[in-house]
Amino acid sequence: MRVPLPGWPALLRGLLISCFLVLLAGQAHAQAMATSHSAVVKADGTLWAWGRNQYGQLGDGTVGDKVTPVQVGTGRAWRSVAVGSYHTVALRQDGTLWTWGHNRFGQLGNGTSLGQTTPQQIGTATTWLKVSAGGTHTVALKSDGTLWTWGYNGLGQLGDGAASSGRDTPAQVGTSAGWQSVSAGWNSTLALRTDGTLWAWGDNQYGQLGAPKFSVEPLLLFAGMALPVRAAAPGAAAGLQLTAWPTRFGAAGPRLRVTAPPAGPLTLSVVDATGRVRLQRQLPGSAELGWSAAAALPAGVYLLRVQQGRQRASVRLVRE
Repeated sequence: MRVPLPGWPALLRGLLISCFLVLLAGQAHAQAMATSHSAVVKADGTLWAWGRNQYGQLGDGTVGDKVTPVQVGTGRAWRSVAVGSYHTVALRQDGTLWTWGHNRFGQLGNGTSLGQTTPQQIGTATTWLKVSAGGTHTVALKSDGTLWTWGYNGLGQLGDGAASSGRDTPAQVGTSAGWQSVSAGWNSTLALRTDGTLWAWGDNQYGQLGAPKFSVEPLLLFAGMALPVRAAAPGAAAGLQLTAWPTRFGAAGPRLRVTAPPAGPLTLSVVDATGRVRLQRQLPGSAELGWSAAAALPAGVYLLRVQQGRQRASVRLVRE
């Protein structure tokens, strides 16, 4: 038998009705909703929140639940907001990052495990561009294309190569830039790079990574599939295509087939999970070849990429 939680039906009704009314009124510039609280940035730059508030996740300085929206502070310079299970993260128009709510696992990024009932600025950087909140971890992008994570890491959701208790300050994932967008799940993370490749890491109990097992570092998805070209070079008569086999290779290395328009030379690269270029060579045009040099790579997941001008295609490879 399912036992109802005291007070929850009224709170849930208020939560949903308030969210609907705010969106219906056309006032929402950015909004976020978690399992028990919601937040929205209105077109005038003000920030509002409502719902469950036992850890101060609404940011109004109290720990009392609210069934109607309450303004967070008095400022009018908020740009976007994200909500986790019991914490909230927001960006201001000046590129600063602010967090509040539950912080047992360091998900606020303030260097402690102490919670906050009002917004607290994290660091002094003014280059934060996008942010997403998971169950108990947080991920964010800076304007230079670097990716940062913090909070609980018991299932590798921070992408730093290890499953651990986590960390309470932002740390960069890998050393490369080139990240475009990111989304935090309950205990997993999904991110898109500017070359159109999709990467995932963290918990995989239900197959949410799109891969056979969980990963503690960014895992390139779409094994054996060439990703679509993101931008065509002006005047190109045909697209750029890349095929590799086997996609899981050993001492012999993979074979490659590149089909390209007659628009100039090609650059063929092998990139590791951190974005570092491990191998690179030039091709005069379309070709089929074996690349035995790839056999010298250590075991791991790599991105094989071919580029011609502004055109690019990629394939995921695994060195066994």
